[in-house]
Amino acid sequence: MKQETNNLNTWILAWGLTAFLAVMLAFVRLNQKDPSGYIAFEDARQCCLGMIMYANDHGRQFPKNPNQILPYLSQANLAPADTNLFEIRFQGSLDDFTNSSSTPSRIIVLRSGPWRNQDGKWARIYGFTDGHCETHLESENNFTNWENLHSTALNPGN
Repeated sequence: MKQETNNLNTWILAWGLTAFLAVMLAFVRLNQKDPSGYIAFEDARQCCLGMIMYANDHGRQFPKNPNQILPYLSQANLAPADTNLFEIRFQGSLDDFTNSSSTPSRIIVLRSGPWRNQDGKWARIYGFTDGHCETHLESENNFTNWENLHSTALNPGN
């Protein structure tokens, strides 16, 4: 009986420690300072691809809410809290871009918060209609001109 109690206690301790470490790792990942932007870039890439996959499955229309792409992000291990870090910039049709060779790739999603990289410049990550992502740097925390240049001039659905 004592041996069974010891085994049970060991199992409970191991399970509790594992759960605690999993929660702590998730917390660290969400709050990690990543001056290179690698984690944020990979998350943006997954969100961008999730949006394109969503559009392909939903009448070629991009989602209106980042949480709509969660089923496409399960392999990327992104949680609903992670999608709150992103802002959808275009909610029209994927066809607006794929049916026109003259239309350059445009921003469809961006990571909401800019941060300072290791060189002291402000950085922000963008996902584009062709599936690629870019990190754009500015010396001041003002991305408006660059975003306007790379945002769609199309009317969604036209």
